[in-house]
Amino acid sequence: MTEPELEEGKMQRNISLLLILIAFLSFVSLTHGESSAEIKVVATIFPLADLAKNVGGYRVEVITLLPPGASPHTFDPTPKQVEKLAEAHLLVQIGAGLDDWAAKLVKTAANPDLVIIKTSEKIELIEDEEHHTHTGGNPHIWLDPIIAKKIVSNIGEALKKIDPQYTSYYGENTEKYLAELDRLDQEIKEGISKFKIEDFVSFHSAFIYFAKRYGLNQAAVIEEFPGKEPTPKYLAEILNVIRDTGVKAVFAEPQLNSKVAEVVANESGVELLFLDPLGEPETPERNTYLKLIRYNVSVMEQAMK
Repeated sequence: MTEPELEEGKMQRNISLLLILIAFLSFVSLTHGESSAEIKVVATIFPLADLAKNVGGYRVEVITLLPPGASPHTFDPTPKQVEKLAEAHLLVQIGAGLDDWAAKLVKTAANPDLVIIKTSEKIELIEDEEHHTHTGGNPHIWLDPIIAKKIVSNIGEALKKIDPQYTSYYGENTEKYLAELDRLDQEIKEGISKFKIEDFVSFHSAFIYFAKRYGLNQAAVIEEFPGKEPTPKYLAEILNVIRDTGVKAVFAEPQLNSKVAEVVANESGVELLFLDPLGEPETPERNTYLKLIRYNVSVMEQAMK
């Protein structure tokens, strides 16, 4: 074969590869462009939004009602958020008293096609002093990665019913993310097995499910009831707990005022660290559910390893 013939053959192969690439890009555009983000999902808190995003993939647009830095215990929703629910296909909330403010929005939105998942339903809630008078149980279930697996499965089933043409897609995403949560669970177990201290003092009882799952003990909480400042007598009891248990740090939360936690830390001579139950979309180390849990474990390590 002459050199001109070799060059011509090479050019034809390049043209063929280019045509294949163009065809592939056109297919991607059709499957991920026109049909993308057709399902609108509203989540009350960021961790639920991230779980929904991982299950829904390119098919869903996910909106979080609770703004960054706010606490679901004290949040007052705005009228503009009614519009989001009026157009939504799916609402994912915790329930159990944490985000029951969403019920007002649902009623006002008057969206008869809205599917609602209350993730605390069919979960055995832990009863504690902070929550039992209002809801019958502690609502912070999402901070246990194994319970998060149940939430992910429920979101997947709901999306399959809402968007049945993409059942297999949601199924694949669900299984992939469940495997991620299994890996996270093993990672946490390995890390916590090296802890020398099992007791901790937190601002409020957000991490009680996490503690129960991994053999830790919430020795005390600074805020006995949400939004209620502790009495001097109660603070004295916390100081006694810190002294008796050998706790090395007090855990505050970025969404709540840390002044009282600072006082407790100073009075007891221990470190003040921050655990985050909700995450932060604009903060790289806490902008996904998986990163959020790993962040909290790393903070615990500083005080308990």
